[in-house]
Amino acid sequence: MAALFRRHGIDVDPVRLEDRAAALKSRAKINDAAGVEHVRRLAIAVKKARREAELCEFDWRVDPNSDTLHAARAAQQARTAAENELRDQLLGDQDLFADVLRSVGR
Repeated sequence: MAALFRRHGIDVDPVRLEDRAAALKSRAKINDAAGVEHVRRLAIAVKKARREAELCEFDWRVDPNSDTLHAARAAQQARTAAENELRDQLLGDQDLFADVLRSVGR
């Protein structure tokens, strides 16, 4: 790589160039890992929101009143928001959405 730069009249230190390339590669790896972890956390949030919605809907069916109805609607909105955030992060890929949710279990 350094020889290529020298041919074009650019003087570079090959050791420094290798260090820079290694640092960039390491940074990309860290960013990828952070992105995967972020998606995993979003998927876990979707699972929790779905479970909370199920429980609130069950409570409303058992004891239908304005409080349980309000709680069920709030839980449904939270579930929808969590699902939409994960879908946005996955660029709307429904197959990937299902795979990610499956990967975090029930």
